[in-house]
Amino acid sequence: MFSKAGEKGWKSLIPFYNGYVQYKFLKMKDLYWLLLILEICAVPISTAFTRTENIFVAIFTALILLLLVLAVVYIDFTSCSRLATSFGKSKKFAWGIFIFRFLFDAIIAFDKSEFKAPQNELRIK
Repeated sequence: MFSKAGEKGWKSLIPFYNGYVQYKFLKMKDLYWLLLILEICAVPISTAFTRTENIFVAIFTALILLLLVLAVVYIDFTSCSRLATSFGKSKKFAWGIFIFRFLFDAIIAFDKSEFKAPQNELRIK
């Protein structure tokens, strides 16, 4: 898949860097950094949630965690949708990428589809 997008295949093997490269060729670099920050912020918040005995703090941290998870899911599905359309696939295929990532990434890598870069860049405003 990376080779089809004009990137070297070894870049797909390095954790975190492969995500950055994928978001870069999907023209979503800003959203990658936002996604990374949201995921990093979720760790201390979830720790606070599990260690509190105050019900109000627990409810507050649970709501914040819910918002973080929803934001991460939205960004991830947006990238799946953009990946699918970049290779000429449907929105149903994007759901497949979202649910069974490794399987559908392999399908994209080994089928005859060609990469067509997205026209516009998604940015944080």
